Amino acid sequence: MPGLVAALVDRTAADVVTKLPPGRQYEDALRAVRALAVAVCPDLPGHPEVQRYCLRPVALEPLAPGIQKELMDFLPRGWADS
Repeated sequence: MPGLVAALVDRTAADVVTKLPPGRQYEDALRAVRALAVAVCPDLPGHPEVQRYCLRPVALEPLAPGIQKELMDFLPRGWADS
């Protein structure tokens, strides 16, 4: 992505987030950090902490049916019980 476009996207996102109530800002930042942790984890099946503290909270949120199905197919059986 060209630098100017990236800067505009960054500024627009910052403007949108700062207009949200503080509680919502925190929730959105936490969701982004969790998603980033899942995205960069080199061995998601081998890291139960990432599954428990990052993937599970995201998977339990209301999601589009297609995304929810992919998550359920990926996660081991009984993941919500651990």
